Amino acid sequence: VSVLKECGDKEPLEKAIADADALAKYQEAYTETTWNELTTALQTAEAELAKKLEDYAPAADELKSVMAALEVKEEHKLEGTAKEELDEKLAEAKEEALESKNYTPQTWGEYKAALNALEEVLNRANATKDEAEDAAQALEEARAALQPIATQIPDEPEIEEFTTAYGAAVSAAAGMKPEIYSEESWSR
Repeated sequence: VSVLKECGDKEPLEKAIADADALAKYQEAYTETTWNELTTALQTAEAELAKKLEDYAPAADELKSVMAALEVKEEHKLEGTAKEELDEKLAEAKEEALESKNYTPQTWGEYKAALNALEEVLNRANATKDEAEDAAQALEEARAALQPIATQIPDEPEIEEFTTAYGAAVSAAAGMKPEIYSEESWSR
């Protein structure tokens, strides 16, 4: 009989902890009571993560539940025209229907992550105005940073320049005599 215990998948709990940690930036937007509950739940989740458990899901679910119960102070609530404007920004980004095949994988991944993050924030009942505005700003920055794949393909003047330089290098190398160079310099 093996005394080793197989550990469960830590990823959901690690993600929940990361999500809770990310809320720290907006701590002042939540009521003190619910923030204190989150702090306690986060400490408990981190302690559970340090253990070798078969199932981390209950700890992740508990932390997510406490995060969902956070109460936003009135002055930080995301509502009215602010919510409508951000919902409109999200809708515009989706309607733009950009395609991954047209952009570098890295910049596309960053854009999609920012798009999904804004959507997640706007769908949360207890998202703060600052959090949503930050997510919208991150989406705008990711959109501006998208790198089209076409910019990696040289245009006609660049192709001509490369071809001319290559031809000049080949011509220069054609007249070279290996016997007048040291073996070391010729091999470079």
